[in-house]
Amino acid sequence: MKPLFAVLIGLALSILHPYKLDDLPPEHSLVHRYNAAAAYCIKAIDLEMPDATDGEREKYARQLFEWSYEESSWFVSPYACKVGTVGCLPSGVLAGTNDDGNGCGLVQTHVDEIQSLSNWKGVLDPTWTCKAVRHDGVLGFRVAIRVLKKLEADCGSTAAAWSAYAGKLGCTTYIKPLVKQRCKRAGLTELCELPEAA
Repeated sequence: MKPLFAVLIGLALSILHPYKLDDLPPEHSLVHRYNAAAAYCIKAIDLEMPDATDGEREKYARQLFEWSYEESSWFVSPYACKVGTVGCLPSGVLAGTNDDGNGCGLVQTHVDEIQSLSNWKGVLDPTWTCKAVRHDGVLGFRVAIRVLKKLEADCGSTAAAWSAYAGKLGCTTYIKPLVKQRCKRAGLTELCELPEAA
């Protein structure tokens, strides 16, 4: 099996290819971001899924890496701004972005909201706040993994979990087209699984 870092860098180049950004020089900020995001993602999987098989690791890495591109363009804190400047919310993000300040980190998880829900108690470490996630790329992926794993247990599949993640955290009876599209873009099936040949 190909090393996971190489899989994610190949995925980054695939994602960027239609935009003719797959041949950027190594010193470009986007190249730095996708390299850092790949490393953060792998570290988070190592911490959160230490007993996972190679296939499970690749499946989750592909999903998380694709979602982090779509949600934050691989920025640990997208649209960060200095509090007190015009248009900057007290949360440190530009108004109208990050789900009006509620989305946190690379995968734009609504951490503070999740922390306040009684049926989510114990899923996330109490110290994992939106502010913390906006400063730590590994933590951003760790939060997303924990939320996704809980939603998988509640909703029955990875694709259903992502559909709940993309909505209001409630299980749906259908897989959202957005989820199918992102999973396919990540090199997975529409149901967010590794293809049989993988």
